[in-house]
Amino acid sequence: MQILKKSRIPLWRCWEIGWCRDWAAQYEDFAAYQKYGLGAVILKDGEPVSGASSYSGYIRGIEVEIDTREDYRRQGLALVCGAKLILECIKRGWYPSWDAQNPWSAALAEKLGYHLDHAYEAYEITKGAV
Repeated sequence: MQILKKSRIPLWRCWEIGWCRDWAAQYEDFAAYQKYGLGAVILKDGEPVSGASSYSGYIRGIEVEIDTREDYRRQGLALVCGAKLILECIKRGWYPSWDAQNPWSAALAEKLGYHLDHAYEAYEITKGAV
């Protein structure tokens, strides 16, 4: 496996792969991602298996999005990608905002130095749901 510093392969591929689409889905195209986004990806045989990316960006900050392909989970890959993304944010003077969606995300965030500020209720709406 390899961690990529600069490559178009995993980022443009993520738009085509359901489990990692959110890494860059909020950006219009790869050019917009290159200008406003940031990410770290681990590849296996040229395919992304884990990554951390900016779900969205704002002035001097990003919203962190991390996911790992189901068959590669529980191996520490998300921790490696998250750490790399956070370090790159720090180098740029950006704040990596983390809004943990579930207990696993919160546990990973704590391993990376985040602390729970407060809990709140959120609702997820699925298109076409009855």
